[in-house]
Amino acid sequence: MRGISIKRLNDTVQALYETGLHAYALSRGGELISRGSIKPYRGDRHILFSLTKSFTSAAIGFLMREGKIDARDKVVSFFPEAFDGRPCQNMEKMCVKDLLMMATGHVKEPDIFPADATALESFLTSYVPKTPGGHFMYNTAGSCILAYIAEKVSGQRLDAYLKPRLFEPLGIQDYRWQKLKDGVCTGGFGLSADTDALLKFGRLLLQKGVWEGQRLLDESWVLDATSAQIIQQDGQGDWGAGYGYQFWRNTRMNSYRGDGAFGQYMIVLPEQDVVWASHSGTNDMAKQLDILFDMLFAYIDKDADERGEVTLPAYPPLSGGMSSGIAARVSGVSYRFENASEWFPIESMRFVFKENTALTLTYDGVPLTYAIGRGEHLCTVIDEERVKRDAERMCYVQASGAWESEDLFHARLMHVNTPFVTDIRAYFKNDAVKAEVTFNVGFGPTAFTLNGIRE
Repeated sequence: MRGISIKRLNDTVQALYETGLHAYALSRGGELISRGSIKPYRGDRHILFSLTKSFTSAAIGFLMREGKIDARDKVVSFFPEAFDGRPCQNMEKMCVKDLLMMATGHVKEPDIFPADATALESFLTSYVPKTPGGHFMYNTAGSCILAYIAEKVSGQRLDAYLKPRLFEPLGIQDYRWQKLKDGVCTGGFGLSADTDALLKFGRLLLQKGVWEGQRLLDESWVLDATSAQIIQQDGQGDWGAGYGYQFWRNTRMNSYRGDGAFGQYMIVLPEQDVVWASHSGTNDMAKQLDILFDMLFAYIDKDADERGEVTLPAYPPLSGGMSSGIAARVSGVSYRFENASEWFPIESMRFVFKENTALTLTYDGVPLTYAIGRGEHLCTVIDEERVKRDAERMCYVQASGAWESEDLFHARLMHVNTPFVTDIRAYFKNDAVKAEVTFNVGFGPTAFTLNGIRE
C-alpha cells in the first residue's frame, strides 16, 4: 500500500476509534490509500469547527493572487464607514497578516455574538493593548474578520467566492457554511465538509497550489501560509510548534495541519507525500495526533508494503430491556421542563413506546421527533427549514435506546454530522420525569439534570 503497512493502519484506526473517530481518509502520491467510516457514521458532511479557518485563509490567498489584497493592508482600511471617530491606535496598525497569524495584539478575544452589534462592529471597536504582529493569541474573531474582508473585497459571500476557485476545481460538492446574523460566512468556524474534501484541500497544499496541472494558488502563498510565521509563547506540544496563516505546525516530521475542535483534522506531510483527513468526537486531540504519528506516520516506508483491507469497527447501539411495565402508562405523555439548559434548550420531552419507539424533543420552540432503534441505530433526517439553530446537530441523527430498569429508559442520539452524542436517561416517577442529559464533548457543561412535570 505505497509504503504504508495495512496492519499498522488497522491498529491506528482501532486506536483512534477508541478515542472517538468517526471517519478518515488517507492518500499518498495523489492516490487514495484508504477511506472508511465507523458505523453509524457515514463519512459524509461533518462540521469542522476551527478547521474552517484554513479554508478562510485560502480565500485570502486567492484574493492576493488576484491582486485584490496585500498582506500589509490595514484592517481598518476596508471598513472606513465603521467609525464615527478614530479606532484605538493599535487597531489602526493591524494588518491582514496580523489577522492571518493570530497576532492582532488582543489579550481578550472580541465577542463574535454581541447582542446589539455585529461581529465586525464588536471587533473594530475593541481595545488592542499590544502592538500587532508580535504576540500570538488564538482569536476566532480575527478569523471572522478575514471573512468580512474577503466578502467586502470580492463582493460575494465567502462560499460563493470559493466555489469556482476551490470547491469546483477540486470536485468538492458536499459542503455547507454557517452564517453570522448579518449574513457573512463565519470565517473562524461553521464550515461542514466530508473527509474527501479535506483530503483534496490537503493535496492542493502539498502540491504547492497546483491541481491537475493547473495553478490555483501561488506557491509563495502556500509556503508562507504553512510555515511558522509566529511561535505560540504559551503553547505546548503540537499547539506550540509555530503558527502560519490559519495553519498549525506539528512538532514531528516537518508537517503541518488544519484542525478543529473535538478531533477534526487535515494533516499534510510534504516529505512523505501524505495527506490524512479525519472527523471525530474526542476530548483528547493531542492523543489522536500521538496515535497518528507514533503508530502510523513514523513507519511510512519502514514496513512491508502489505495488501489487504482495513477492518472497520462500529459503535454499537444501546442494549438492554426491550419493554417495561410502565411503558404503556408513560407512552405519549409530554413532560415540560422548567429548568431547560441554554446548552441544550429542551422545553419538553415525549416518548412513544409502541411497535416503534420515538422521542419528541421540543428544542428551542420546535418539536423534533426521532426514531429510536431497539437493538439497532435508526436514522432520522429533519427538514432544516424547521430548525431555528443547530441544524447540523439536530437534523441528522442516528438513535438507539433501551430500558435499563423498570422506570429508566436510556436514549442515545448520535448527531452524525457533528462530533456530538447526546445521552438522555429518563427516570419516570408518577407524573414526573427526571432526565439526566450528558454529552460526549462540549464547549460548555456536558452533564445536567432536567426535571419535568406531566403536561
